[in-house]
Amino acid sequence: MDFMMLRSRFHLENGWLKMDDRYIPLEREDEVFLQQMMLLSGGKDNIAIPRTAAMAIKENQSEVFSRHWNKVTSVISSASEIEVLNHARFSPVFSLREYQQKGLDWFVQLSQNRFGGILADDMGLGKTFQAAAFLRYLREKDPQSCSLIVVPSTLIFNWQQELKRFSPDFRVYVHSGPNRSNELSQACRFYQVMVVSYQTLLRDSAVFAPLQFACMIADEAQHLKNPGTAAYKAVKGIRAEHIFLLTGTPLQNSPADLWALSEICNPGLLSQKIKPASLQRNENPKRFRENLSLMQALVKPFMLRRTKESVLSELPEKTVSIVHCSMSEEQEIEYLAYNQLVSGELHNLTSLQSRARNVRILKALTALRLMANHPVLMDDQYAGQSGKFELVKEKLEEVLAEGRKVLVFSSFVRYLDLLAAHLREEGKTFAMLTGQTGDRRQQVEKFQQDTECQIFLISLKAGGFGLNLVEASCVFLLDPWWNPAAEAQAMDRVHRIGQKDRVTVYKFITANTVEEKILKLQEQKSAMNDQLFEEREGHAISGSLSIEALQSILLAKV
Repeated sequence: MDFMMLRSRFHLENGWLKMDDRYIPLEREDEVFLQQMMLLSGGKDNIAIPRTAAMAIKENQSEVFSRHWNKVTSVISSASEIEVLNHARFSPVFSLREYQQKGLDWFVQLSQNRFGGILADDMGLGKTFQAAAFLRYLREKDPQSCSLIVVPSTLIFNWQQELKRFSPDFRVYVHSGPNRSNELSQACRFYQVMVVSYQTLLRDSAVFAPLQFACMIADEAQHLKNPGTAAYKAVKGIRAEHIFLLTGTPLQNSPADLWALSEICNPGLLSQKIKPASLQRNENPKRFRENLSLMQALVKPFMLRRTKESVLSELPEKTVSIVHCSMSEEQEIEYLAYNQLVSGELHNLTSLQSRARNVRILKALTALRLMANHPVLMDDQYAGQSGKFELVKEKLEEVLAEGRKVLVFSSFVRYLDLLAAHLREEGKTFAMLTGQTGDRRQQVEKFQQDTECQIFLISLKAGGFGLNLVEASCVFLLDPWWNPAAEAQAMDRVHRIGQKDRVTVYKFITANTVEEKILKLQEQKSAMNDQLFEEREGHAISGSLSIEALQSILLAKV
């Protein structure tokens, strides 16, 4: 096990702890405790404890450690001396804000102690720039070193452009395309930064296996929440002296997500004490709460999370409004009839095997969500109206009349297609980004540069991250998603550094439908985020989104 020495020279003298030229009074029980710890460490004037424990104790006065351990080690524990950085040297083109400078200090401090970490700042706070500044720091330490950046394929262009803006002198190699090399040792010696997508890394894992990197940075690391996936194993297989993860949403479904991320950047930190199964509340509620507290204490020194509200006082206000939509008469008849049919079927699902039951439940939920948007998405022959669709069109006209640009997000591409058809009939210019979009960059630039293009239709999955669209000041969320973090990412395409105008978000919810139940589920998940990251007390904590939870949503009275 890797050990970290506590401050090496101290003496016990008649109830006093002497450190350098300082004398610190100790109670008798603390003195006895410290003597015992010294004996366990060989009876010398220093104590060796696991490095991760030393960092956790230094940051956290937590009940998971003994009272005396906290009291004594809070006095004598110390990481290595923190290097005083000239931040401007590592950010020659842009001036790092104060919180970004602290972020760079955090990167450096962890790397000096051979730790990795998770930079979990809110979306829009410049995680890319902080990481790029750290890469410049590493390059100055070793000009011959090469670092690896792993990103979703949709963000390769973004990273390439941001690195060019932030550090024009960086030699950057993008490993992609059908003609990519299968021998990268020469590239590692010449280039200082290598960028690869998760998909390509998975395909070329054998190509990367023999390489040694100074640092690996995995962006949008929430995609690595499942240790059983091939992508997770491919990232774990990378050899790098320093490993850092970037994500605005380190916890999406359950605390086990954070466990998985921690095992990538600091292997063994949690797995030696906590099993991921114990982070599911439905297994053992008491054990779940204990392990949650322990995980919070251990992870805190290695995760840096700042919210926009805490560090960007100059950021314009963001208001989120819930727009409750009534169903049209025809829509309500269709919805209630299908809901009654589904409820009857679900009561008879107990005889099915688990996998088949789960598929049926998810299929039924998707159908009800589509009908809450517009029944025509389920039935091509439907000729009636949708209350939500009509209200979305009205609200859109209001926003456009104000001269504002708007992002319109939906989980369903079919719904965006329906809205796109309406916009074409109205002769309105718009951009559109879905998983089927061929030229992503062209659509983004069209929205950013064309003054006639005020509307950007975006599927939540394809465009919920990695885009900077501060040209817009309004966001429409056409349908709720299970996880509030996904919606927060969508909002933060607009509410981020560079935004000058007040941001308005409209969440459209069809009344008396499954959408209202999903909204309640979002509130439960927000409470879990508060518990882990904001240390608030008194919140109920929900576990992952289980099939039982989905079934309860379907069977709930609306």
